[in-house]
Amino acid sequence: MNIFGVGIPELLMVLLLAAIIFGPGRLPEFAGQFGRAVRELREYARDFRDEYLTDFEEIREEMVEVRLDLEETDQDIRRDLELTGEELRLAARDAEAATSEAVSAASGDEPAATAPPEPESEPADPAAEPMERRVSRRPRVRRRPAAASAADAPARPSNVIALRRRRDA
Repeated sequence: MNIFGVGIPELLMVLLLAAIIFGPGRLPEFAGQFGRAVRELREYARDFRDEYLTDFEEIREEMVEVRLDLEETDQDIRRDLELTGEELRLAARDAEAATSEAVSAASGDEPAATAPPEPESEPADPAAEPMERRVSRRPRVRRRPAAASAADAPARPSNVIALRRRRDA
């Protein structure tokens, strides 16, 4: 049997040394102080467990709830994506069928089964309009005339001292 890595023979040796050093009269007093210290240590451990571990348990429960909510949201999103993907596949098949019918009608192989849909009159959203309709004309860019050479350009001072000299002159 080991207590904190100390066996029974070592513990008896420590108790014997304590009895020799302090004497048999003071040994019960030290044992009482040791017992009180162990009792206080247990109370501190119980308080710690009651105070902090219950808080940790509450946080863990909240984390589990949030995790379950996230998993449900993930499942909902995946289900919506699968439905959207299926709808897109069906729309692509329909568009492919309509395109092949239009191509065969245009080539004259067989008459078109249905008339092509009529274009909408005017889209309500100007951003939805094609680029050609939105831009009536391109903006004109005016370019500045470039100086023919460096000699034709007006002299510009390159530092503060030159500016002051020019101002004072």
